Amino acid sequence: MSNYLTTDGLKIFSLLPEAPLRPEAHGICHIVNPALSDLDHLQEWTTTWQMCFNPDKCELHVTHRTRNVIQSSYSINNTTLKLVPSAKCLRMIIDSKLNFNEHVNDICKKANTTHAFVLKTQEVVQ
Repeated sequence: MSNYLTTDGLKIFSLLPEAPLRPEAHGICHIVNPALSDLDHLQEWTTTWQMCFNPDKCELHVTHRTRNVIQSSYSINNTTLKLVPSAKCLRMIIDSKLNFNEHVNDICKKANTTHAFVLKTQEVVQ
């Protein structure tokens, strides 16, 4: 049994060009994706430092400004990452179109919960 350290809280950001095509043999083109090479480097790093990722805790969040989103699957250690519609980064909820409605709703919900707690506490004190 090997002892492995686990990593936590890592985020990889990668800017994807609109549609960079690389010609291959037989006239077939595929999209060059820098995020895939970042994940490959990350896997090499985890092997070198004997650390591992829990694929169940890894998620894929894609933020885009275009209508034609390039769908691609990403994997770590042969496990496909789960695509999520929004992600939390620095306590801010960011969705795929940089719309902050979910973030504002979350802040309002927390404020209402705190307000209700203060009102209940005030009733008990009086």
